[in-house]
Amino acid sequence: MISTTGENLRLLGLYIATLTVVVIGLSLFFGFTAEDSFISLRYARNVFSGHGPIYNHGENINAMTSPLHVFILYLFFYITENTELANKIMGISCAITSAAILARAFRGNGYLVALAVATAISPAPVLLWSVGGLETPLLLLLVTISVPLVLAIVERQQYVWNYLVLCLVGGIAFLVRYDSAIYFGPIILVVAFINGIRIWQALCWITGAIAPFSWIVFSIAYYGDPLPTSFYVKTPSVDSVQANVIYIATFLATTGLALVMLIPLASSGNASHPRNRIPRLQATV
Repeated sequence: MISTTGENLRLLGLYIATLTVVVIGLSLFFGFTAEDSFISLRYARNVFSGHGPIYNHGENINAMTSPLHVFILYLFFYITENTELANKIMGISCAITSAAILARAFRGNGYLVALAVATAISPAPVLLWSVGGLETPLLLLLVTISVPLVLAIVERQQYVWNYLVLCLVGGIAFLVRYDSAIYFGPIILVVAFINGIRIWQALCWITGAIAPFSWIVFSIAYYGDPLPTSFYVKTPSVDSVQANVIYIATFLATTGLALVMLIPLASSGNASHPRNRIPRLQATV
C-alpha cells in the first residue's frame, strides 16, 4: 500500500500526540518514588558495602520481591552515586524498548504501529511505574519480549530456539517478580501442548528453571525460607483476588485497552486488512 501525504500527516499527528502525552506524564510523575523501592536500594547498598544481601546488619531476613532488580541496583552503585536517578532512567528505557518491540510486530501497517506505540507507552500507569522505582518496567519488558516469541513459536519460526529463549525469559522474569510465574508458566505449557510435547521441550524447561531454582536454594540456605516476607504479609485471599479483578477492569477502561481489544473483531470483516495482523493484534492485547 502506497502512503499518501495525508496519511503520513495523520500518522505524524498520532506520534506527536503520543510523545506529548509521554513527556507531560513523565514530567508529572518523575518526582514520585514508591516507598518499596527503597527496600531494594537498601539491600543493594548493603551488598555493595560488603555486608551481604540483608536489610539490617546481623539479620538474614529476605524482604526482597525482586532479587534481579536488587542486583541491577547493586551494579548501579559502581556506576553512579545517584542510583535512584539511574533506576528511573532504566525504567523509562524499559518502557520505550517495550513499545518498540510491539511496534515491530506490526511493521508494514503504519496505523497499527502507531496504535501499538500509543497503547504501550502512553497509559498513565505505565508512565507512573516507569519512574516509580520498582521492578515493574523490567517485568513489562520481559512480558513484551514474550509476545513476538510466542507468535514465532505458534507460526513455527525457529521453533526450538524461540521456545528455549521463552523459557529463559520466563526464568529471568521469576527473579524480577515471583508472581510472574502465573503469566509465563501457562504460556510456556500451552505453546508446548499446541505443537505436542517433546523431550527437547523438557530440556528447555530445565534450562529456564536453573536461575529460579538456584535462587530458591540460596534463599533457603541464607534466609531459611524460599519466599520473601511479603508473601506472608500479603498472602492471596478471595478478597485480594476480587480487588485485583477490579483493578484490572479499571485499568482496561481508563487506558482505552478495553476498546483496543475489540479491534480484531472489527477488522476481521475488512478484506484489505492483512490477514496476519489479526492474530498478532490479539496476541499483543
